[in-house]
Amino acid sequence: MNLQLLNDRVRTETPQGAIHNVVRWVHRSSFTIRPPRGPQRYNNTGRPTTSSRIAIPDTDNLFVDPGWYGTIVVETEGTNEALADLQDRCGPGAFPPRARAPHQQPNQTQLENRKVWRIMREKSRPGEIWIKAVSMKERLL
Repeated sequence: MNLQLLNDRVRTETPQGAIHNVVRWVHRSSFTIRPPRGPQRYNNTGRPTTSSRIAIPDTDNLFVDPGWYGTIVVETEGTNEALADLQDRCGPGAFPPRARAPHQQPNQTQLENRKVWRIMREKSRPGEIWIKAVSMKERLL
């Protein structure tokens, strides 16, 4: 609901050592992961119990780590292709449906590539984690 197309200013260094301020377009959105309500319960190993953690849907007994509670900022390039990739990664219901040609069904490799994200440590801080969708050209094989 809060997806925006924004100008982002980035400082980059050339191979010769000069520093430039570059303006680029990015798509940015955010959401909040709140801890479960009620008192936090711990087992005898000091870890939160299953009832006090958030289960990840459609997984085999996986849970959200409490370190991720807070705001998650999602960023991608400001192109139409990057926006379409972000919409595909987020699944149905996150964005309005797009018209799609019948031959554009993703193969297994494309589905696996949608699971790759980069944590942007330079922008992240306690209570706010920045992640970026990693494109095929950025991915190291």
